[in-house]
Amino acid sequence: MIRWWRRRSLRARLVLIGTFGLAAGFLAGGLALFAVLGLTLQRTVDDAALSTARDVATLAAAGQLPDPVPVAGGQVVQVVDAEGRVRYASIGADRLVSLLRASELPAARNGKRMYVDGSRASVEGPIRVVLLASLPPLGPGRHQIRYRNAHRADIGVYLANALVPASDRVAINGQQRDAAQRELIVDYELRPSRPGSGALPFAASLGVAVLVLGALWWRRRSA
Repeated sequence: MIRWWRRRSLRARLVLIGTFGLAAGFLAGGLALFAVLGLTLQRTVDDAALSTARDVATLAAAGQLPDPVPVAGGQVVQVVDAEGRVRYASIGADRLVSLLRASELPAARNGKRMYVDGSRASVEGPIRVVLLASLPPLGPGRHQIRYRNAHRADIGVYLANALVPASDRVAINGQQRDAAQRELIVDYELRPSRPGSGALPFAASLGVAVLVLGALWWRRRSA
């Protein structure tokens, strides 16, 4: 190989170097473009699924969720309770078995978005699954929110604080922190809504009493 290279003229060497350099540049650019397009498409899929999940969670919390659950496009929606039982579903979704297995639900509750085999929804290819948690409206009285850092607690600490509530119905009564900076407990009080104010019931955004699965399959056609 070295002898062959030395036999080439200076012009031939420069042409070969330029050709290989151009090919390498096109290859790197193509790979980068493919990665960017894949991330953009995945983000679009996630946004659409989360939008549907939020709408379904709002209806579920208000007790106005129709059956079957209305969806648009190629979406599959299941409303699952804290024990993993399917309570509501969209047309074409399994009404007996949750799209996510029992071992997958804890990670999904913590915000992890994942791909599962399309055979669970009778489609070909992988499907993208997102999960949104919702609780029924809270009644007036004292309540508590607990945050605990359970991820690499040996080296990680949290940076969290309770801000001024947007509603005058919510009053922060106190915050409790542990010495290791791994747990935060916020005590708050929810005041009754004033008659005639038209205020919507305050719904907790944390919890897993009702789990909404907004699944939108993406067969990765670009792959």
